[in-house]
Amino acid sequence: MGLGETLRKAMDKIQGAATVDKETVKEAIKEIQRALISANVDTTTVFAVSKRIEENAFNEIKGQLSRREYITKITYDALVELLGGQKTPQEPKKILLCGLFGSGKSTAAGKLAHYYKKRGKKVGVICADTFRPAAFEQLETNAKTAGAEFFGIKGEKNAGKVVAK
Repeated sequence: MGLGETLRKAMDKIQGAATVDKETVKEAIKEIQRALISANVDTTTVFAVSKRIEENAFNEIKGQLSRREYITKITYDALVELLGGQKTPQEPKKILLCGLFGSGKSTAAGKLAHYYKKRGKKVGVICADTFRPAAFEQLETNAKTAGAEFFGIKGEKNAGKVVAK
């Protein structure tokens, strides 16, 4: 199970609970901790995120959010801050995706391409994964599905050459 699925499972504990009490929040936080630690996030950072969620979970809610929605929002905000403090930029110039094999980079590239294409942006995807078999074909398919331009050099072994061209 990937990080996203594990985090979703943790949030489902909040969404599916009959009542949202401190025990329910603690159980969800434990799931979030497990997910982040299994994704090799530093334990100091994991505990800082956990503490932030736990401290803010029962603050006074402003607006018309339910307790469940509020906890989901503060969890989302804590995770966004963990990942760099920025939500999806509205006017990006370049986005670099890097990570371990099987972590979903090609899929994420397709989703980002679709996101920006829907908003009227001109989108191009470059395949610089010169190692993984079928990476070229997968990314090409994802880009075409999203309606984005695609560039890659099939068979090239040097990612730097692909990016330079």
